[in-house]
Amino acid sequence: MSDDNPENEPVELIKRGPGRAKKRKADDVMPCEVEPKRNRGRPPK
Repeated sequence: MSDDNPENEPVELIKRGPGRAKKRKADDVMPCEVEPKRNRGRPPK
């Protein structure tokens, strides 16, 4: 696992908390990107 990633970049994200990373991603991503997932009628922009 860490042998393939000497920098442990993906591991660091998982170590911070898979649940928190998901919440932070939703906050980082604009609501426009999350709206298309709920409203499949409007464009992503």
